[in-house]
Amino acid sequence: MANEDSLQEPQHSIQQILEAETNDFMELARIAGLDIATDFAGADLSGVDLSGADLSNADLSNANLSDANLSGVNLTLAKLSGADLSGADLRGTNLSKADLSGADLRGAKLKGVKLKGAKLSDAKLRDTDDIDANLMLYSINIAVLIGIFYIILCHPYIFVIFLIRKIRSIVKSDKSEISDDLIR
Repeated sequence: MANEDSLQEPQHSIQQILEAETNDFMELARIAGLDIATDFAGADLSGVDLSGADLSNADLSNANLSDANLSGVNLTLAKLSGADLSGADLRGTNLSKADLSGADLRGAKLKGVKLKGAKLSDAKLRDTDDIDANLMLYSINIAVLIGIFYIILCHPYIFVIFLIRKIRSIVKSDKSEISDDLIR
């Protein structure tokens, strides 16, 4: 009897999903009693249309979202570490403060994506479509600044040697310009 009751609940949920008059993934997940914040880590959501959905704070770590339509989705503070987002449409998506460490974004469409404060360590960004050059420059500039601060704080003598050499090269180039002017 207990087995029969335990089978009726999933059968009822399946029946509700089949009878639902929607193709909206978020609505179907709600009908099934699933919580996007916790129940989709590691899930296979490849090719799913989630466009315009609010997935802020969702745990989609290690999920397969390859070729999914995530355009205009709010993924603020989402956990997407290790997720497969290859070929996904992320145009206009808000990924502010999202954790994309180790995520595969190869071939993804990233035009207009907001990445302020996002963690991108070890993320694969090769062959992405329309990625803003500003993102790459921003990441590179931050890395350079961190390196410079590290050298200044931990090894100030290296920084001083660098400055002395730079000043010497400027002085030498100025002298050569002056001597070239005298020869003419």
